[in-house]
Amino acid sequence: MHNVAKSPEREYGDRSSDLNGWAFNAMRQAFLLLAILILSAPSAASPSDRETTHGDHASTHEWGFDIGLGLAGIDNPLNQRDNLVSVVLPQWYYYAERFYIETTDIGYALIEQPSLLIDIAGYVNQDGILFNTDNHPVSYLEISKLIPNVGGRPDTGQIDFPDIERDFSYMLGLKAMYLNDWFELTAQWGRDVFQGHGGEEFTFSLQKSYRFGDWKFNWELGTVAKNDAVNNYYFGIRAEENGLRKDTQVTDKWLWDNYLKVAVVYRLSESMSAVTSLHYTRKPSALTMSPILEKQQYWAGFVGLNYHF
Repeated sequence: MHNVAKSPEREYGDRSSDLNGWAFNAMRQAFLLLAILILSAPSAASPSDRETTHGDHASTHEWGFDIGLGLAGIDNPLNQRDNLVSVVLPQWYYYAERFYIETTDIGYALIEQPSLLIDIAGYVNQDGILFNTDNHPVSYLEISKLIPNVGGRPDTGQIDFPDIERDFSYMLGLKAMYLNDWFELTAQWGRDVFQGHGGEEFTFSLQKSYRFGDWKFNWELGTVAKNDAVNNYYFGIRAEENGLRKDTQVTDKWLWDNYLKVAVVYRLSESMSAVTSLHYTRKPSALTMSPILEKQQYWAGFVGLNYHF
């Protein structure tokens, strides 16, 4: 990696990043301690708690399948990368007593109470999708989730952006949900178990669904904190990619993605619904120094019909 002489500002930045890293380590330890304390408390829950929380069609020990037909896409913010467009969006899900599958997400319920859910949860990191929009099946499966159920750029040599490859990172960790009559609050921590780059993420979201007859409206507001390992893996430049002698990192600290989801569903029949969904994401401004990232914000969306088997 590039090593540069430290100015007073750089030294201050190092101390700030150290404090930042300490805070997130403390947050992770507190999160794990909370889970252990809750696990030690007595609890009882029925499968119906998870069924009503994780899906309108969920039924314990049965597979469910959905097919979305319409127009879906991701406005790719990466430099010289194609957008992702699809007209068919498949989904599937399965719920056992505690284990569940929701397309590319998997989980195991540790605690199920009327107002609190804590799971061991696995999910696909979203940055990997942006690098694999060229007909990769995982990207199409991820976009199906749209249906509700500072400074200059680093100096580099000539870069052939379409040839830059990054693989998917699958994150495994814990997820906790707090439920009440007004909103659902979710906190999730995940660590990469596929690529070995040591990436970690914290996700915090607030969401709510409303029903009015055959209409359903859903919104979700959230933020995803990603450590330097995740950001540098996806947005750093490898030496072999820019013709320089060393890799170029883009950050040495945690950065935050912010997002907003809204969806409107109208039930046409017991097995078919019309769906309109939008997902807005804003990447952190510190990442704009990476030549890979062309736009700081991007949209994804779906308009069409969803058929439930």
